[in-house]
Amino acid sequence: MEIPERAIEYMKEAINSIDVVLLRELCREFGIPETLRLEIWKLFLQPKKEIVEEKITSNYVSKWIVEDNEILIEETNKIASAIHPIGTQPFFNCIVDVAAVVSKIFQQESIEMRCGITKSIIYKFHPFYKHLYPTIITGLQNLIHILLLYHDPILSIHLDTNRIEPTEYTNAFAFNLCINMCDSIDIISKMWDEFITFPDTTLYIYCVVGYLIYLRKRILDAKDHQGVLNVINQPLKINDIKTIIAYSKAIRLSTASSFNRILLGIMNNSESYQKIFSKSLTSSLFLTPLVNDIINDKFNRQFPYLFIDCRRQESFDLGTIAAAINLDYSKRQDDRSYLENLFKNELSILTQSNSTFHVVLFGDDDTVDGNPDIGELSMIGLDFAKRGVKRVSIMQEGFLKYHKNALANMKGFQLMNHETETCPLCTTGKPLNFGLLEGTKKLKQSITQSTVEKTQQLTHGLIGFLYGNNTKKEDQQPTSQNQNTTNEEIKQTPPTQVEDKEQLTSKNEEVNENMKDENNINTEENIDDNSEEEDDNYLKELIEESSKYNSYLNIGGKQTIWKPVTIVLTTISILIVEIHNNKITLLDDISYETISKVVMKKADPERFTIVHSGGKCTIRIPEYYQKFIEEISKLQG
Repeated sequence: MEIPERAIEYMKEAINSIDVVLLRELCREFGIPETLRLEIWKLFLQPKKEIVEEKITSNYVSKWIVEDNEILIEETNKIASAIHPIGTQPFFNCIVDVAAVVSKIFQQESIEMRCGITKSIIYKFHPFYKHLYPTIITGLQNLIHILLLYHDPILSIHLDTNRIEPTEYTNAFAFNLCINMCDSIDIISKMWDEFITFPDTTLYIYCVVGYLIYLRKRILDAKDHQGVLNVINQPLKINDIKTIIAYSKAIRLSTASSFNRILLGIMNNSESYQKIFSKSLTSSLFLTPLVNDIINDKFNRQFPYLFIDCRRQESFDLGTIAAAINLDYSKRQDDRSYLENLFKNELSILTQSNSTFHVVLFGDDDTVDGNPDIGELSMIGLDFAKRGVKRVSIMQEGFLKYHKNALANMKGFQLMNHETETCPLCTTGKPLNFGLLEGTKKLKQSITQSTVEKTQQLTHGLIGFLYGNNTKKEDQQPTSQNQNTTNEEIKQTPPTQVEDKEQLTSKNEEVNENMKDENNINTEENIDDNSEEEDDNYLKELIEESSKYNSYLNIGGKQTIWKPVTIVLTTISILIVEIHNNKITLLDDISYETISKVVMKKADPERFTIVHSGGKCTIRIPEYYQKFIEEISKLQG
């Protein structure tokens, strides 16, 4: 499409005045003209000329350079070596490919400037290259697999069934800014135009999933490992890439906020990722959103959530999340028809093609010791995925955290069937204890133990085990001796129904004695304290990494009453927090996508009214309010 002359004039004016907002919108609408690409890229990337040493540490030749062009081959390897020594870089060839594309697009520029542009692209979109630890590589691979399972479970299962590991499509696209999707330098430059001018630097991650979904029909038609690989490795034309980018933007908008938090944590190797999210990525196949993020998405982004309470019926009857549906994990284990009946009745809407629900599974909490534990919740999630149910996730910290927030009267947290006089969490501080049914519990553990262990090893052949692939039979099928042992265990009658009074009394006494001897460190109160401390640490770290302004919040409505607060501008939302004696209280979380307008009067420029889908709030920023305006405009995009 030819760009109108008037639009090009506006672009030039925006470049001269450094009007990033106007320039971004013009580029989104019309694309970037080749004559202005260098200037526009420089404005968004802010590259600096880099010193390029004469040494070459690799003889790799990028496919984007003609083999007889020895000078360009040598220069691209020098650029890559200047950015990262090959000895510390497992994806060094990806940097060479990026340098080769930059050198082909801007051949007239000096090698120092080309090195600066390449380095800016690498560090802007791949900040993990600064510290490319195994946990980052594994986390990124797992997270892209989780995103694909979230939006297209049937396609994800098909790839897993044909032994297409997440490493194959992640390594092919996520470490080189998706250049392998294209069949020419011109298409790559137009795709990078989109990435560079888009306000979120993680768009290309969503493009990996968008690319696979775009090839969905051809992938599902492929019947073996090599057939799928042949489809994935075929580069696409410009119209295909434009469609993929548009679809990827839609995927990003319909993905839970917690995904982007985890993704940014991986990108920057943040402390919160190392301590919290890296564990959830290796213990679950599914996205594990934070409780507060779920409620924020529900009210501010208008996500239609359906909560599935996977606790036992007895716990569900004593209080649960408003409008939740009970899926008793113990009945699912004991009765095969139980789940089928649920999907024919209460859950039938989820299997319809026009379903828009985001499904959230939860138990007491999401730990290995939870009830049900994270392994069992993942198995239930797979029951949904195999039926083609999209957007399934497992809520972090489960009902314990939700119940605590609801009792604190936090906005959006509502309970159902809840009476403080009978609720075990209100009366004892603990969920219902089913420990007396020890025989049944041991029987279930013997059946599910191997499944739970496999669930915690996503990158080591997990997927094939779960979906019944024909991979190494000696790893999947128990020996005849083990099979006989399992059969004997299943035939045993759980010792909970035919016990006389003396046996039951002695068992109760044993349980009481064991409870007295337990170390206080393992009590659930301390577990709750640890989870609260992790939340506080995560929030503190998020505040430290983001811009913050000492401000005041109007809590009196028309009768103005100013409350001292701190405004924090993260990459995806505005946090309004209260900090007192090193304790942080989150008052509101406003996503940029939900903001319709920000009102400021010239007579009182320090005062702002933020209007969003969840309502409006008025704040006052006595200092640096001009900087606040510039930053929120940039982040809102």
